[in-house]
Amino acid sequence: MSLLPRAEDRVSVAEAVRRTRGTDAPAVLLDVRERHEWDAGHPVVDGHGNSGSIA
Repeated sequence: MSLLPRAEDRVSVAEAVRRTRGTDAPAVLLDVRERHEWDAGHPVVDGHGNSGSIA
């Protein structure tokens, strides 16, 4: 048993944006990390799935 989701359970960044954009979006993204996990840093991914950064 893996704690990581299976590939078929994942969506691309573009699909996540499509599903969560607008007032009638069928999905909501919910960050459930603990505070210490958030404080440790988090990756920034642009709309194309590329790594980025915040300046």
